[in-house]
Amino acid sequence: MSRQEMAPPVILLSIDALRADHLGYQGYRRNTSPFLDSLADQAWNFTTAISASSHTREAVPALLSGKYPDVFAANGYRYVPKTIADHLSEVGYQTGGFHSNPYVSRAYGFDSGFDTFDDDLVLGRNRIVALAQRALDKFVLNKGDYHVRAEELNERSLSWLETVDDDRPFFLWNHYMDPHGPYNPPADYAYADRKLSNEEAQRFYQKAIDRPDEITEAERQLLIDSYDGEIRYLDEQLRVFFDVLNDRGVLEESLIFVTADHGDAFGEHGYYTHPRHLHEELLHVPLLVSLPGGSGGETVTTPVSTLDIVLTVLEYIDVSD
Repeated sequence: MSRQEMAPPVILLSIDALRADHLGYQGYRRNTSPFLDSLADQAWNFTTAISASSHTREAVPALLSGKYPDVFAANGYRYVPKTIADHLSEVGYQTGGFHSNPYVSRAYGFDSGFDTFDDDLVLGRNRIVALAQRALDKFVLNKGDYHVRAEELNERSLSWLETVDDDRPFFLWNHYMDPHGPYNPPADYAYADRKLSNEEAQRFYQKAIDRPDEITEAERQLLIDSYDGEIRYLDEQLRVFFDVLNDRGVLEESLIFVTADHGDAFGEHGYYTHPRHLHEELLHVPLLVSLPGGSGGETVTTPVSTLDIVLTVLEYIDVSD
């Protein structure tokens, strides 16, 4: 069977803690997202996409399944059948998932349906151990990059793509963590006047969580500058990822979604990061959809939900839910 006769490859790129209004094509004052801006000109651009939750524990499972967050909360935030990987695996798709967020790891059952599932956890089957590994990296070993950087995530997922069978379609899910705190972008992408140490980045981030009323205006700006730098870095890595897909001849034939699980707050309502509140800075996320064939899209202002993604995929490839 030729590639043209197969169901299309499906690629889901989700980004942790990326609020829509910090992107250029959404009107942001900084040039944080030149690649995503160019993609928005070519793809279907849903300008009012709303996440199902302000926190990863509910938002990503909802994104992967199309089920409302309360389903997962009632199950201890563990996997609830079926996700998009389950559906596509059942109809012959090769499936790969790559990320470094312990809340949607093997420890919580989210490897279901994936042939390859790289969650960057050494002992990922145990929830306590999985969370402890992240805490050790973050607070004890003081690793600024306690999550996998986008460049490394690209390398892992693109290496997997080299192994897939050309006679079968594939589903790839990458979940990028770079905009998630503590914000500490590579020096070449920083908007702040100086590069923070890993320890400083963690200290500012923790202070913003624990004592938001003590954050000064200068510290708030430093957090925003660092966050924007993370977005700029990620944007460049997404450009690299798409360029490789294009070079390998799979970009034009793929159904691609780019979105986020939730946003992040910077004191607009008296808090920082992403606690369980329902303000726009937490729930308004980007959503770009590139259809097979490379045909141009449209800008859609009608509100949509990240819950719609799974159903859209299944309808597009004519699979029953």
